[in-house]
Amino acid sequence: MDKTDLFCENCWQKLVRHRRKATFPLLIQGQRVYPLFIWSEENLILEKLLYALKGGGLSLAFDRLVTLFLFAYGEEFKNYSDLVFVPVPPTLSKKFQDHAYCLAETMARKTQGEIKGLLKWVNKETSQKWLRKKERLNLKMEKVSPIKTLEQKRIIIIDDVVTTGATIRAASEALGESINKEIWCLAYRI
Repeated sequence: MDKTDLFCENCWQKLVRHRRKATFPLLIQGQRVYPLFIWSEENLILEKLLYALKGGGLSLAFDRLVTLFLFAYGEEFKNYSDLVFVPVPPTLSKKFQDHAYCLAETMARKTQGEIKGLLKWVNKETSQKWLRKKERLNLKMEKVSPIKTLEQKRIIIIDDVVTTGATIRAASEALGESINKEIWCLAYRI
């Protein structure tokens, strides 16, 4: 097995079987969300995957996941030429590349799209992991660069896991209503 992969073939097949057929996109916090997986508490293989992906460096694993994503939603996203991927949440550290950044980077490479860091946190000083739902829902983001030139593009907000929808709501509000945007994520946690 390649060091940049996480999966033996048996584990990969188990994970693919966990890809639940559902009516997509989901509507979460008023946003259209396209998840690759639905993550429930009994789905231990997905939990292990998400923790293993932290920090990036597993290019083949991200490549497999993005290929599966594009296969799952390929009919909806036939024209890739106008895609701009915006990873969220914005990282607190320039050194650390999280799931969302690695997913966005791989998607941009596979679709010839662009990756842009358009957003930053306004009022966040700690990891969301330690915040209660009410605190998460009060989080705000703002644009770090003008996006006027992107109005004709499809902005794809890339999040690793959507739980409360607070991050995607904050990102969507910061980008504004005039922007054509969608949310793609690795997992929606129920």
